[in-house]
Amino acid sequence: RSITQANGILSDIGDTAYVKVSGAVQVPFMPIIYKTANRGAFMLDSSASFVGRVGILSDDISAQVSGEEVELVSDTAVYLKRAIDYRLGLGYSQALGRPVSGALILGGKVNFHSIALGQKLSFLNNEDDSGTDAFGDFLMSRENTQSNVSLDLGAIWTARNYQLGASLINLNEPEFDFEELGNCDNLLGSELSDCNAEVRLSDKGKLNLNETYKMKAQLTIDAAVMSTNQNWSLAGSYDVNSVADPLGDKYQWSTASISYFSDNVLLPGVRLGYRKNHVGSQLSYITAGVTLARRLNFDLAYGLERASGETLPRSLYLSLGYAFAF
Repeated sequence: RSITQANGILSDIGDTAYVKVSGAVQVPFMPIIYKTANRGAFMLDSSASFVGRVGILSDDISAQVSGEEVELVSDTAVYLKRAIDYRLGLGYSQALGRPVSGALILGGKVNFHSIALGQKLSFLNNEDDSGTDAFGDFLMSRENTQSNVSLDLGAIWTARNYQLGASLINLNEPEFDFEELGNCDNLLGSELSDCNAEVRLSDKGKLNLNETYKMKAQLTIDAAVMSTNQNWSLAGSYDVNSVADPLGDKYQWSTASISYFSDNVLLPGVRLGYRKNHVGSQLSYITAGVTLARRLNFDLAYGLERASGETLPRSLYLSLGYAFAF
């Protein structure tokens, strides 16, 4: 009975217990924008993003009896996954019409990706496994780097007091492969033991040995209404379909926000909003931000959901950026 209870606890931990971290940074002094004489614009930008997760891949505990000795065995493991994406984007947009009555802006961008995808298992019953000691090194490593190209398209109808837009990202849906697991050729000792455990977990349907990340296309529509003096604005957006990030977590966001920017450059701009993920975690956030000197942006997203028995939010996001004028 105690083993059955332990298996139930392990299963619950595997389903709910994980830590996920992510971040992104824009390359300084980018994007670089070059405006043409015919109301077109070229743009070059670059960024780096990171997402990593540590969770438990649970497996049933069984007892092996040898004489009077009883040994509990399980393939339960700490499961690490990470993705690091270096991206360089080259885009072009063209304005058609006059902004006074309304202008249509069409654009497209080619993104060059260099993505490092990795996954690693550290088995709890392997005393020789030092994978958890190298946790930080694994998450930030650039092993298994692959390159591919994604295509984005967008359209904006803009007038003095309102704006409508639509964007389609990853139109061509490029694919990237994770490091292969379960290849036990020429392995010995603890490495062979771990590899065999990976194969057993795969046979039980708990682990994909040859995982592929597909950048699925996503359509987003947005709208904004501005006051006559352009100081106040009300904006919203909605992802028409859901997509998954490199770690398999699904996202489909809707957002709404209100913001105020004064004509006085000494007064900060402020904004307040709400955003919700309609799939996957289904987390929701209250967002707030300030803009100082019309260039320095600080934003906070505070999660509204709590873990059972906890007072802290399940998630929290911070963003700091500096905008350049062209």
